[in-house]
Amino acid sequence: MSRYIGLDFETYSGTDLAVHGLHRYVEDPTFQPLIASTVKGSEGPIRYNFVTNPDDVHALKEQIDDLQIVAHNALFEQAVLRKMGLNYPSTKFVDSAVVARAAGGGSRLEAAAPQLLGIDKMAEGRDLIKLFCVPGPYQEMHNTRRFVPEIFTDHPAELALFEAYCDRDAKLGFDLVLKFWFTQPHFELSRFAPITLDMNNTGWTVDIPLVEEMQRRYQENMEQALWFFRSSYPDAADLNLNSLKQMKEWCAKRGIRASSFAEKPLERMRKRLEDKLDTMQPDDPKYWDYSAVLNLCKTKQILGGSSLKKLQVILDTAVPDPDRPGQYLLKDQYVHCGAGQTLRTTGRSAQLQNLKRLDEHPADMSELDDITVLWDNDLLAENLRQVFTASHPQGRLIVGDFKSVESRGLAWYADEQWKLAAYFNGIGIYESLAAKIFSVPIPSVTKPQRTAGKVGELSCGYQAGAGAVQSFAAGMNIELTEAEATKIVYDWRDACPKTVDFWERLDRALHNVVENKGLQTIALLDSFSLDIDTFGTPDSLKDIHPAAQSVGISVWDDNGQLYLRRYFHGCYVRGRNICYYKPSSRKTGALWSKDFIDPKTKQRRYYEIYGGKLAGILTQSLCREIFFRTLVNVKKWVDANPQLRLVGQFHDEIVVDWSPGPLSLQDAKLALRRLMSTIQGMPSFPLDADVKDDYRYIK
Repeated sequence: MSRYIGLDFETYSGTDLAVHGLHRYVEDPTFQPLIASTVKGSEGPIRYNFVTNPDDVHALKEQIDDLQIVAHNALFEQAVLRKMGLNYPSTKFVDSAVVARAAGGGSRLEAAAPQLLGIDKMAEGRDLIKLFCVPGPYQEMHNTRRFVPEIFTDHPAELALFEAYCDRDAKLGFDLVLKFWFTQPHFELSRFAPITLDMNNTGWTVDIPLVEEMQRRYQENMEQALWFFRSSYPDAADLNLNSLKQMKEWCAKRGIRASSFAEKPLERMRKRLEDKLDTMQPDDPKYWDYSAVLNLCKTKQILGGSSLKKLQVILDTAVPDPDRPGQYLLKDQYVHCGAGQTLRTTGRSAQLQNLKRLDEHPADMSELDDITVLWDNDLLAENLRQVFTASHPQGRLIVGDFKSVESRGLAWYADEQWKLAAYFNGIGIYESLAAKIFSVPIPSVTKPQRTAGKVGELSCGYQAGAGAVQSFAAGMNIELTEAEATKIVYDWRDACPKTVDFWERLDRALHNVVENKGLQTIALLDSFSLDIDTFGTPDSLKDIHPAAQSVGISVWDDNGQLYLRRYFHGCYVRGRNICYYKPSSRKTGALWSKDFIDPKTKQRRYYEIYGGKLAGILTQSLCREIFFRTLVNVKKWVDANPQLRLVGQFHDEIVVDWSPGPLSLQDAKLALRRLMSTIQGMPSFPLDADVKDDYRYIK
């Protein structure tokens, strides 16, 4: 670890970090680094006080020198250093939060440190941050938003504790990397994570006037919907639409039993009421009661549209583009290795990965200013992604999207040759599956048969039962009886016997490892192999469940190099099942959780892992690794061409901002398609991609 240095900053700003994001926080004129700590090897911490000694920035620079900087949530330290004039590239940073998540721990330092190291953050930290890092009484006394140095001189004991708090955080991040850096392939930290850092710093160009107009329309729609509902029903005038108790009572008076007004239950209740009203006559005594509850559902949906709440987030966090006057950027949208089991990138802030996909014919956004055109909240939400644009007026956002990559990944794992052949030959997988199920030639597959093939392929790959298939189909607006869903399950399994065998092999291997029968190995295509073995169980878990074991699942490439590794901590046998513990995010409470409340049944269930579920996690993990290896090549291509910027990535999608120049749009699209259709060392994997472009983000 002599090549690493642990670093932690404590800073002040008049801007609320949680509301306005990192880049507004550090760009606020009141922003000021207060103190920092560094640790190297076994040496004690070195402290820096930038309030009393501004020259400490030079001492910090000398300490960093040519070392790799370890920091928890390294984007913050990178931004602070840049603001201090120390502009280090993303490749110089190692994020201990990434290391913790990849090792199967929580993301927050207050969770990961006790889970994986057995050491807590200092409990006094929250009070110290409130005293020193945010505006308070001292700012009020001096009528300023800036940091007041007297806070340090007036609170010497708290300052000493503040320094110790900073010391410990620097050491904890450093120790997480020291102990767990080896848990992933070396390029996870050296190549993959820096790309995410760079994209967080690059940001998406966002059309702020369009966002403002959408926000105005959204607010207007909510006000009108609320006025209409309250004026239609006298007893709704004082109804609190944020009170579950009051809304349940209001519905009960009208003969409707409501248990939840969350997004999905609300949509189900709305649909049931619409179906009932379609079969009722207006003179039915229940008709108007049901209509009233339906209007409550519609009003709640308009008021609670989660997608459109992103509009305010965008307005709160967008920052001016320093290279393009008058334009704005939305930065810091990605959490590297954010998904705990697959390590896929997750979103934060505006959560761009959850934006609704556009219809086949997106709305014309130039009509948003036309008061004669009706824009209800559904239409606004369906077109929210169009607020993101190319950075140049004649530019384009080029979107590359892996085709059916999870289906291809599972077929590769299971050696399902007929499916791999269909993908290599460009034959539709839904038609191919339907042809096998119904024993007909592919050209003779009917539309209902193709639909059965589509539902089966999209829902059955990870050992889903009839109930899950039925629910999945309902999400596609396809109604299935339980018998029809059961038939799809059995038909799919009959058509994909090697996949079923892969589930069973994974399940046997997992049981053998947890039952102390040693390392289990499964051979894969292209001379790859999959190992399942025990891994050092954290002491914090042994204290809870001494017999539980942590399990590591590793995939090795044809050269014997680690391709991916995933962890399940605290595995144990419960009846016929393997159960495990999940790390908590822990602001308070237990470090590990063994169970959860099922949102459908409201029953407590243990976290379980079985062959089909493990196949799903491994498939998504494999696709994630392929994605990032592809992204490395895309990044090299983009960095070599000043017309291009890499701005976005979502699981199987890469977004490149193209500006006019010598590299034509068509050539750029062809180059991206080539890069996204090739994977070294895996000739049996039928990788392919679709590439589209538009000025606005139309995917």
